[in-house]
Amino acid sequence: MTSVVAGAGFIAAVALALLVSWSAYQIAVALFARDPVSLRLCAAAAFALALLVGEFHVLASVGVFSLAVALPCSAILTFFLSRRLGGRARVALLQDVAALRELLPHSSTRLIVTLACLVPALRLVRGLCAPPLGLDALTYHLARAGLWVQSGASTPFPAPDAWGYYGYFPQGGDAFFAWAMLPTHSDMLVAPAGALLWVALALGVYATGRQLGADKERAVLAAALCAATPAFVAQTTSGHVDVMTAALFGLGLPFLFRAAASGRQADTFVAVLAFGTNATVKHTALPLLVLAVVILGASLFRRRLDNSRRARAAALMVPGVVIAAPPYLRAWIERGSPLYPIPVDVFGFTLSGNPQLAAMHRGDLRPGSPDSVWDLIGKLFVGAAGPDGVHLNLGVSGACLLVMALLGVVVLWRRRQHLPLATLGAVIAVALAPVLSNANVGWRGGWWAGDGVARLMAPAIVASAALASVCRARFARRLIAAGLVVSIAQNWRLGFGAVGWLGGALAVACLAGGVASQVGASWIWRRGWRLAAALLCLFGIGVTGSLLQQVRGRLRYAHYRAAVSGEVFERRPLVRHYAASWPIWEHLDGESAHRIALVAGWDTSGHNWYLYPLLGSRLQNQVRYVPVVDDGTIVDYWRPQDFEGKLDYDAWLGRLAEFGADHLVILAPANVPEAAWVNQHPERFTAAVTGGDATSVAFEINWRDQRR
Repeated sequence: MTSVVAGAGFIAAVALALLVSWSAYQIAVALFARDPVSLRLCAAAAFALALLVGEFHVLASVGVFSLAVALPCSAILTFFLSRRLGGRARVALLQDVAALRELLPHSSTRLIVTLACLVPALRLVRGLCAPPLGLDALTYHLARAGLWVQSGASTPFPAPDAWGYYGYFPQGGDAFFAWAMLPTHSDMLVAPAGALLWVALALGVYATGRQLGADKERAVLAAALCAATPAFVAQTTSGHVDVMTAALFGLGLPFLFRAAASGRQADTFVAVLAFGTNATVKHTALPLLVLAVVILGASLFRRRLDNSRRARAAALMVPGVVIAAPPYLRAWIERGSPLYPIPVDVFGFTLSGNPQLAAMHRGDLRPGSPDSVWDLIGKLFVGAAGPDGVHLNLGVSGACLLVMALLGVVVLWRRRQHLPLATLGAVIAVALAPVLSNANVGWRGGWWAGDGVARLMAPAIVASAALASVCRARFARRLIAAGLVVSIAQNWRLGFGAVGWLGGALAVACLAGGVASQVGASWIWRRGWRLAAALLCLFGIGVTGSLLQQVRGRLRYAHYRAAVSGEVFERRPLVRHYAASWPIWEHLDGESAHRIALVAGWDTSGHNWYLYPLLGSRLQNQVRYVPVVDDGTIVDYWRPQDFEGKLDYDAWLGRLAEFGADHLVILAPANVPEAAWVNQHPERFTAAVTGGDATSVAFEINWRDQRR
């Protein structure tokens, strides 16, 4: 039955993707019918992401984020748009496909693009049969997405320490992956969703380069070099959101330049919508939205327009601002600062943030050794980052982008393209300011290399690629080719291991069968047997999804087992001491659903709650943190003195019973009050399975004897 459900979910996922894509494309054609194909595709990608984030806000806010509601809503929207715009969009689609075939006229350019796609393609193949392995995905990105899919609402997860600020991070990026998980109720499509974002990133850089005056070939090469940056490649299928930030920024840039230059209303609408959607992904994208609104507002007042036309043009910015507003309004209402949990202190203006997050950024909780400027530069471009030699920063491709960007600055200055030049310069400054701030010295110390600080510079990388696209130096092609080759070498430690290569081979076999079925369906369709072709198409998609799900199920915990040794990883190896709890994940991932009370002690950063795997491979388990103090409030474990005089075993046990918990999971480190209680009450708590580190333990809770 599970395979049948997986196949049906795979069909639903394809249907949902086609509906959203077609709706977005129809709107893009209506607004940009006479514009270059790259702009139409950029607009379509921006509309698709905005539709997904906006629809999530609406559905989740009323608790109906489910396939049963989302699929009909998407179908109704597509039907409505098709009745009004479908004919023009079908014609434009055929023309755009034909134009894309001519995008890479030179064989050498095709080779360079193929090199840029090599490692992400391999990651995608592995991701189709592997569970998510990104640390931040397991701790909160996919954990939040999975919880939303379970509940149908954007409900918080009240828990101590890092969860005190996880819940206030903007929702847009995690909402995108929640859409990917919704149809199959699993993480089967997380990797393909991430790969689509990577393609959108390259598309945005290409379109921006063309808007700045670069020819097709140079724009393609700059896009390939940008996409090959190790910081982006490492995240392609990880379930992290930095590639989405880079993609939305790149998608909005060409429309921002066009709107500032001509004042065209459609460009204004798309630019602010893309930047507004981006502000729902990360806090660092909010200043870019403000910058875009300021630039476009100034351009309105610079033109000789009457007040009514200015008002209509300004109204087009409202949807982008509105879509960005929910996470900031919630933080403002609940915590008194729209930017919570980020602390802000600029020129005496202060907004309080989460004290634990602020201490972590300063490096107080995890201090790193001070590095010289040359050490930092080495780590940024060529250094092997992390204990296993995985480079997660700019890489050599980033160094090549920097050289070409400096030459691009000269080109734009000579062309008197001062507004784009000033805009890109401001973007780079805004993107680098948080990284270079003294408030974030922790990133420049211990985390500069190990966690890849370049991911925090995503908009600056995209802006540099846009500048690089206009570079006319003769050595540019050779520099790009050399940068890509070295970048592949830096990215090549894929973290596949034996089980990863096996899963990739099986995924290719499943996909080959699916492609063969679609080719057969197309052949039958052309001969007029429409019903038979449609049935074969659906059957092929369903069987492909079913087979992929079976392969994923058989290899899921083999991947996690290999992840403990560092043989298999995504962006970087998991922290082995905490990933060693995988036997607990496997034990609780059965046919029956469980209600799990989860707790973990404090480590040096708080990123040790590997929550997502406990939800189960089908998101079937309910997981909750149960407070241990007498009044039920949540006390952070990083400050044990706050527990003094407040611990109450009976109140805690009563909350466990109210939740209906059948298991208590204590993850490492086990320096928590709950660990002492379970030792004192063996009649209530029986150890069911122990993690490989002998510290993480899952206890079965005995409710048969209700005496306390």
